[in-house]
Amino acid sequence: MYQGTTPALTLKVEGADLTDKTVFVTIRCGNYVLTKTGDSLSVTYADDYSVVIVRLSQNETLMMRKFEAEVQVRFIDSSGFADATNKATFNVRESLYQSIIKYSGGETDDSTNG
Repeated sequence: MYQGTTPALTLKVEGADLTDKTVFVTIRCGNYVLTKTGDSLSVTYADDYSVVIVRLSQNETLMMRKFEAEVQVRFIDSSGFADATNKATFNVRESLYQSIIKYSGGETDDSTNG
């Protein structure tokens, strides 16, 4: 994953139907910790595993430094039973342009080219 991008991380959780649970996805990259839940996640279930998709914003990925990041899924059901997955890792790669970019209808602003 590159800094400043808007990736959708796809996480596979085997042996658990998470569609009726409250799900939390936590990402830690250095000192930066981000937890997403609720509407910021998409959860589906099929063939004895759940797929959790979490979308990250440009700002969130710019906050991550070039580092190996950890991600973990935690969940709780209506009876209070809580569980967690093992941590997984992914690499955060540096982007040279460290600012949020915006779509400008296809036009280019040449003032940034010096």
